[in-house]
Amino acid sequence: MPLTGQAFADAMSASDRFELESARTVQSAGVAGTTRSFAQMMIRDHQKSSDELRRTTSEVDKVRLDETPAMTADQQAQLAALKAANTQQMPAIYARQQVAAHEKALAMLQTYAQSGDAKPLMDFAGKTAQVVSHHLEEARRLP
Repeated sequence: MPLTGQAFADAMSASDRFELESARTVQSAGVAGTTRSFAQMMIRDHQKSSDELRRTTSEVDKVRLDETPAMTADQQAQLAALKAANTQQMPAIYARQQVAAHEKALAMLQTYAQSGDAKPLMDFAGKTAQVVSHHLEEARRLP
């Protein structure tokens, strides 16, 4: 069953929030190197994606985003695990989570771009899929 525009927007908004909070957790823990650089890219790109999603949903009737999107239970559990990790464990946990999160987001974006029910959101999905594909490639290179 295809996602509705509202379900897609909610899922993407939750995904962006998870990415932002995870990246901020890594930065505040003092993780260095390529993991820190990746986290900085996540903050920059997912803030941009969140802003673009908000603008795009304003063009679609009956699709509205919450100011503070709710993460899924799985995203909340992953974030809690990341926060509980020590600085030595954190890069590996973050890398695994980022690969899985970006694989899931990419699949959803590609599917919605092909079979969504709202043209502005379909265009957003197609454009954003390219960025997420790049993120996935970079996440797979993390130590």
